[in-house]
Amino acid sequence: MHKLFSLLAVLLCLCVIYAPTYAQEATAEPDAGWPVEERCKDSEPLGTIAYVSNENSAQQIYKINVDGTDKQTVSALVDANIEDIDWSPDGKQIAFTNNYHIYRLNIETKASTQLTANPRGDYHPAWSPDGRYIAYITTRSGPFDIWLMKPNGANLRQMTSDPRWELTVRWSPNGESFGYVPNSGANLQIWIEKDGLDEIFMHLEDNDDMVFHTVTDFRWSPNGQYFSIQSDSGAYVVNRDGSNLRQIADRETFGYDAAPSWSPDSCFLTFRLDKGDESGIYVMDLYDGSRHKIPNVLPYAWSPVWKPKEIVKVD
Repeated sequence: MHKLFSLLAVLLCLCVIYAPTYAQEATAEPDAGWPVEERCKDSEPLGTIAYVSNENSAQQIYKINVDGTDKQTVSALVDANIEDIDWSPDGKQIAFTNNYHIYRLNIETKASTQLTANPRGDYHPAWSPDGRYIAYITTRSGPFDIWLMKPNGANLRQMTSDPRWELTVRWSPNGESFGYVPNSGANLQIWIEKDGLDEIFMHLEDNDDMVFHTVTDFRWSPNGQYFSIQSDSGAYVVNRDGSNLRQIADRETFGYDAAPSWSPDSCFLTFRLDKGDESGIYVMDLYDGSRHKIPNVLPYAWSPVWKPKEIVKVD
């Protein structure tokens, strides 16, 4: 599928607003630069996250409530190298990359099923909001392109064909399109594929202060109003229209991890910090900018993903 660089390209330039490297502790009034919503003022972070850790000398997938209770190992893998975990919409399964192949995990039974066997590697599974498809990045067709498959690994379908490398793929909350980041130039663009057409959805302006150089991952908020972004200079949050860009962690502490994951109510984020004794998985309140470390998680844990709220049937 060829990218359409002409009239379909919509460039949304960001006016970069500087923020402290870390969000400050909660104050009486929220920072007006955060994507605040009055409905989030008295919200509490609830629910469950999944994450990866090697705390028992082997990489496994865990789940834990965001208050640190009910921690469980939900996988039983051997010689695993786990990346890119993603919940199914019904919260009963997890798709993930293991040793460069895509797997599906049944959380209740801990049974894992390998879905792809491409010797050149498959990455970044992303479950569609209706549960019918898994999008992923693969080299089976040459460069890193986006393919779709059913959750059982059947009905493979190529979605992009481009000499550039697609670095990640994320579904829009309504499931009508998916977004991705191409490896081209300064790599500051988020593209959208919908109805067989591709267009630039957001262009992040680089500048002399090098706020961005490379964007490698992003996530839509469940309400569709915001993006969280991973770049080589840290982790950011930005409004859907490109306004109110805010840094939530710098490069030295955020490290190479997925873009921060949203709570189902779009009021909180979870992400990993790598900062000495403070290392661990954190929850950030996007109303006031405060954050807290999730207890009972070892410092070296990564890829936290919030469990979806909506319950749908997955074929």
